[in-house]
Amino acid sequence: MKPVIDLNDRISSNAYEHPEWLRERIHLTTPADPFPHATRISRHGDIDHCVPYRHDIPGRPAPPGQSGTHNAAPLGRYHHRVKTYLNYTVRQPRPGTHVWRTPHNRWLLVDERGTHRIDESLGHALTGRSQGEQHLALIIRDQNPGYGEVVGTQRGRSSSRSEDQR
Repeated sequence: MKPVIDLNDRISSNAYEHPEWLRERIHLTTPADPFPHATRISRHGDIDHCVPYRHDIPGRPAPPGQSGTHNAAPLGRYHHRVKTYLNYTVRQPRPGTHVWRTPHNRWLLVDERGTHRIDESLGHALTGRSQGEQHLALIIRDQNPGYGEVVGTQRGRSSSRSEDQR
């Protein structure tokens, strides 16, 4: 028998590695790789800390509660390395919603509806230090689908052909 898991609870652990019970919650809230335009659904990827984990400082323990549903993304190994080594940043204003900033300062929102390019002001609001600001930005975004999206961007596959060649 498996217990019912309330996915609205914010659950955290003090360990760097995500324990199996926490991994289960993370996969239930974000079943697909949340890297922009990714399509992979798997339970065998890396669980990444959206905000990098701060390890122990000599003589002091690491800050508690860094690993949890509030700061985790199930990335495939390649996307995990891209995020780590190519200067991408990601924040998670709520479970299942990830806001990415690329090395070229483009902002992308990845949620259950897909990947959306958003303007810088919405990106900053969704990743701000204030949870109130993040919450308000999420409410505005949820009530107005398309709010903050950059107009004229293609969501699907890009093509190198110009309009004249089609």
